[in-house]
Amino acid sequence: MAAMQRSLCIVAFFVVMVAEKQRQGLISQEKQRMAVQAAKLYYEKDRSQAEISKEMNVSRPYVSKLLKLARSSGIVEIRIQDPEEHRVDVTDLQDALCRDYHLEQAVVVPWQSENPLSELGNAAAKYLHSILRDGDIIATSWGNTLHAVSEALIFEKNLKKTLYVQLCGGVSSVHSAVHANEIATGFSEALDCHAYLLPAPAIVGSKELKELLMAEPDLHRVMEYAAEANIALFTVGSFGSDNALVQAGYLSSGEMESLVQKGAVGDLCAHVINSAGMVCDSALDERTIALPLAELRKKRYRIGIAQGEKKIESIRAALQSEIMNVLITNVETAEQLLAAK
Repeated sequence: MAAMQRSLCIVAFFVVMVAEKQRQGLISQEKQRMAVQAAKLYYEKDRSQAEISKEMNVSRPYVSKLLKLARSSGIVEIRIQDPEEHRVDVTDLQDALCRDYHLEQAVVVPWQSENPLSELGNAAAKYLHSILRDGDIIATSWGNTLHAVSEALIFEKNLKKTLYVQLCGGVSSVHSAVHANEIATGFSEALDCHAYLLPAPAIVGSKELKELLMAEPDLHRVMEYAAEANIALFTVGSFGSDNALVQAGYLSSGEMESLVQKGAVGDLCAHVINSAGMVCDSALDERTIALPLAELRKKRYRIGIAQGEKKIESIRAALQSEIMNVLITNVETAEQLLAAK
């Protein structure tokens, strides 16, 4: 009899324990549901704990416990994004670019904003401001990148005997953002200096026509100033359908394909270059109205401004031939250039 009573007690205790665990499970599920509700009100709808306690008909301390449960159980994850933690230290990248590509200086833009071209233009404008002196002659190519530089120029220096001149022809019907005259106006107004335009196409139909145009006194004078310039700013274009020379109508799709077969990887100051940074097609170059690359290499400052994955090959070509001795780019491009080396 005593043994039977002990057995009944054990069974009863087991039943009670099972019921208790089931009850706790139900409570746990209900508490989890309430924690989710409280978290949504607090974090998504920005309600105060006092407002939540009234809406859920629970005490304020209980709301605090629910929010704590939401965090500890993973219902809510809190992440703090510190901009300084994601800021790239560009010093190492700049040093590595100078070392690997024999540059005098590299400027790497640390941030990638919604308008990377504008950021690149600002960086180039600041660098130009740091080096400009009285009597400098600044020569540039044309295109969207140089247009961004011209828009970013703000000068407080009172420079004397400074000139601006174009490195290559640029008369075309493309969008005004790449018009050479707008870039010239931007530099002239910012530097308060004379600007000398090169009123000719970048590429003409024949070598003879180029020679005829270059014999004109106005064009000849501009090219002389371009040769005398000690500062050159230019971009490097990739060679595809979005190339500026193609978009401007200087090169047809057939000519572009032919140049690619000859090894063209991009263009620089209207010169089409190969992977070694040399002129890709001498016959085409004889029709190109621009300062020769050999003259460009003589400049004290040869500042290349370019970024983007599509331009890696053309930027690298210009770097390897030492056409530029200063590079202004962004972090992603710098890393890819170093990886390609």
